[in-house]
Amino acid sequence: MQVIIDGRNMKDKQTLHVYLKEQCKFPEYYGNNLDALYDVLTDREEPLEIKLEHADELKEILCGYGEAFIETLEDAAAASKNFKLEIKQ
Repeated sequence: MQVIIDGRNMKDKQTLHVYLKEQCKFPEYYGNNLDALYDVLTDREEPLEIKLEHADELKEILCGYGEAFIETLEDAAAASKNFKLEIKQ
């Protein structure tokens, strides 16, 4: 499965997590926070690739949370064989 995140469209944390839950088909119990995101990405049995486009704009919109979000994705990609990440500025 491949999911594209357009950083320009993520207006707040809630929008980001709702989008991820729907597009990545996260379980109903997904906690809508960075710890939960890391857990669902590293526990995946099926392959998932996230392409993050306009990462710089995401960081501008979400400030520190945007940077923490990207770090969480990078950490999860490094820890999981089933999760891949591509970031475009």
